[in-house]
Amino acid sequence: MKNLRYISMDGRLEYECFSGEIDYLSNQLRWLNWPECPLQSFPSNFHANKLVKLNIPDSHGITRLWEGRKNFSRLTYMNLSSCTSLKELPNLSAVPNLKELDLYECRSLVEVPDSVGFLRNLFTLNVDGCSNLTMYPRKITWKYVEAISIHSCKLEEFSEVGKEMGSLRILDLSDTCIKELGPSITNLTGLEELILRNCQNLTTLPRSIYELRNLRVLDARQCPKLAAFPEIPIKMDFLREVYLGGGAIRELDESIGNLIGLQTLDLTNCKNLTTLPCSIYGLQNLKQLELGNCSKLVRFPTNTNMLNVGPSLPKLRRLDIRGCTGLSDCDFLMTLDCWETLQYLFLSENNFVSLPACITRYVNLWRLDLYGCKRLREIPEIPPEVYLHISGCEALERFPRTINVIGAESLLCSETPAEEFSTVNWPPSAQLRPRPRPRPRPRWNQ
Repeated sequence: MKNLRYISMDGRLEYECFSGEIDYLSNQLRWLNWPECPLQSFPSNFHANKLVKLNIPDSHGITRLWEGRKNFSRLTYMNLSSCTSLKELPNLSAVPNLKELDLYECRSLVEVPDSVGFLRNLFTLNVDGCSNLTMYPRKITWKYVEAISIHSCKLEEFSEVGKEMGSLRILDLSDTCIKELGPSITNLTGLEELILRNCQNLTTLPRSIYELRNLRVLDARQCPKLAAFPEIPIKMDFLREVYLGGGAIRELDESIGNLIGLQTLDLTNCKNLTTLPCSIYGLQNLKQLELGNCSKLVRFPTNTNMLNVGPSLPKLRRLDIRGCTGLSDCDFLMTLDCWETLQYLFLSENNFVSLPACITRYVNLWRLDLYGCKRLREIPEIPPEVYLHISGCEALERFPRTINVIGAESLLCSETPAEEFSTVNWPPSAQLRPRPRPRPRPRWNQ
């Protein structure tokens, strides 16, 4: 067995046939494929410096690989996924040609050692599901890594990024405990997606974010301590999508208007947001504006013609302000210039009494949601192809005759003759109930 070069267990082997410990493995091994390996660690005399592939996933008994620093100069692939008892990794500085290191769901692993950060030939490092991971290499210099994903762990600080990291395209630190990203993040010159979703301790975004010239997507949703978006001192035509929903944002700086390439801005559930900057109208490429449940938003900016910003949101396709109960009206719709592009308009669960007549000018409007607008009394004429949702509009008295209704549960109607509703396309669930007449006052006998 001293010259054995390949070990491959295909999963059909009954591992109960092994008893005691294995105190020797061939040092001539090139390939070790052993899912559910029964070892707790490799023998101390294991020095297979010709080993190329180490594949031992689902080896729940293994707690460490080996002691100290060992020379595995030809090793390129290590799959340790779902080794749930693995607590530590050895010094891997003598594994210079490692290209892929899979640590998926190594739930007992606490630290990825600093030596991993200097593996210059590394292409892939997977630590998703390492729920107890608290430390990542203090510095990373991976020239070929294109994606880093660190999900659902206890990591509090991300690494210093070396200048060699220009190939990284995606950085996903969702569900971690990080508070901020260091200034070296600007070395990620090729970064296209920065994902920080549900980072409960994140308080700030990098001020130098505008230096990431290839950044397309910034996703910082559900970060409850994130209270501000950084100033953008120069025009950025490359950032396309910004997601800040569920954060503590109170206001946006006027410099948001420098995001001239922005297509999606999501501020859903930003319950501290009170105002929007006038410069938001200058986002000439914005297609989607999400403001649902921003309950403290009290006004939209006005007088846009004084800012010389050109047409106001001329490419907007979707506008969502449902649940913005601080808004008393939606007259701001008259200031927009997306008459031919707007397709989805969500105004539900607001306190509007009426809608502006200009709504009929949105010729390509496809869906208008007004459910739960309990004070709404009148809907003006709208394009006939619009699908209208008016469930729970208890005060509604007038609405267009030729419309397509997709929701009208518990709708109270005025005493309009039934024939006037004949051209309305009602849904099967519609429950049209006549508004009760006021009871006459009793006359008291003298």
